[in-house]
Amino acid sequence: MEPLSITASIVSVIQLTGVVIGYIGEISNASPDRKLILNDIQHCHYLLYCLKDQVEQTQNPPIKDLRWLVAYKEALEAIAEKMKPSTRIQKLKKLASWPFDKSEIKDVLSTIERHKSLFLLALEGYNM
Repeated sequence: MEPLSITASIVSVIQLTGVVIGYIGEISNASPDRKLILNDIQHCHYLLYCLKDQVEQTQNPPIKDLRWLVAYKEALEAIAEKMKPSTRIQKLKKLASWPFDKSEIKDVLSTIERHKSLFLLALEGYNM
């Protein structure tokens, strides 16, 4: 895969990650798990920037297959969809409530952690 197309894919996920971080940051009365999810997504955001820089600096990037990146993007889209307010009234309700229950939080944290590990492996030069 071409480094430019890999970079574009990573940038689109970085942008979506920023949107999700914004949604999570707007919740005022959330469980302590909100901070865990926010921290993990922020860490992934940082790792994605590092990965983008690495791809831009090399002719032979360690990323050959983007399925893992697509899977992370799909997980973020699911989180964003659950948190995205569609009207002003819904926005006020969303600001006051956390839309995830305990089992969903566990799944979200597990998914983010798995992808964080994949990002770290890619940064270490493993062919992904």
